[in-house]
Amino acid sequence: MSYFTVEVSAGQSITVRTQADQDIDVYVKMHQAPTTAAYDKRGYTASGNEKVVYKANSNGTVHIMVHGYRASDFKLTTSDN
Repeated sequence: MSYFTVEVSAGQSITVRTQADQDIDVYVKMHQAPTTAAYDKRGYTASGNEKVVYKANSNGTVHIMVHGYRASDFKLTTSDN
């Protein structure tokens, strides 16, 4: 698993995308690190190309976890909406 953070303002929307050759999933949670059981949003498909759009309900830190089901390099990008 890999973890990343992004600072956001209340009401700000961000898009989190992954690109990978193998199956990976992305989990997003405000104010604390997500787990596979506790998250605010997730991208969960059978591919390595996930997309999550998250709108912050307060100022703070969005925590992003990338969970791989198979070993794989990946690219993670975030952007404002």
